[in-house]
Amino acid sequence: MDSFKWKDGFNIGIAEIDEQHRSFLDCLNDCNALISISGKNASIDQSLIDRLRAYATMHFRFEEGLMEAKGYPEIAQQRKMHKYFESQVDELEASLSKQGNRSLESVLSFLRDWFLNHVIEQDKRFASYVK
Repeated sequence: MDSFKWKDGFNIGIAEIDEQHRSFLDCLNDCNALISISGKNASIDQSLIDRLRAYATMHFRFEEGLMEAKGYPEIAQQRKMHKYFESQVDELEASLSKQGNRSLESVLSFLRDWFLNHVIEQDKRFASYVK
């Protein structure tokens, strides 16, 4: 599978958030590279879980703080989606500790869908409200 490339259309127009989203895309590409090297049976490891958790904590708190400051009316819905992502990271970690590793391919699919649906759609809606 080819790597994911940043496109100008992914920018939401808030420089710090765009940079954070680029780092998330880097994580997607790292997953993709591991699959290319190890095959479809590659499994998630603790370092990837740690990266996802650190990203979520930093990025979601930053976004939610900005949403609060700007009085974004859909903040509750955004928080709910953020909590869902964090719960998925928790489930990944739980599966790792039970030796029931989810395949990296399924993780990549979830992360790709999150990027396309949440980052591109939901965050763009927020950005247009802020501007």
